[in-house]
Amino acid sequence: MKITRKEWNRELVEEWLQTAALVDQSLPPVYHKGATKQRIEIQRTLTELLWDTDDIKKRHPRWQPTSHQISMWEEVILCWFPLIGDGNDKKIVWLYSTGIDYKRIAKIVKFSRITVSKRYNKAVERLVSALNILSSNT
Repeated sequence: MKITRKEWNRELVEEWLQTAALVDQSLPPVYHKGATKQRIEIQRTLTELLWDTDDIKKRHPRWQPTSHQISMWEEVILCWFPLIGDGNDKKIVWLYSTGIDYKRIAKIVKFSRITVSKRYNKAVERLVSALNILSSNT
């Protein structure tokens, strides 16, 4: 494990989880080798590019993660999530990190909203304590 910090707290762990979720959403999708999509580029003339304002409105600059943020994502996925333990708790922590509220998560995992909130809080607290133990051992 590459845990570089000495003291972990709840806010820092939640920040790392949210950054990992954001990086995960920005990475390109994984395709099966035989099922790749073929894209045909449409050739456009210069006048079409100049006068076509609809394309300008539809395009948004895509967020590009830095190498440090990708390293954070790798550490969260590969090192932190095995520390959580239960599969439902992993799902709850990940869904909440992506920005989904407790009510929608409760429908996904088929628990009550209060149970989802309690399980999230307990999972994050266990993660904080496990990270503090691991960082003190190194």
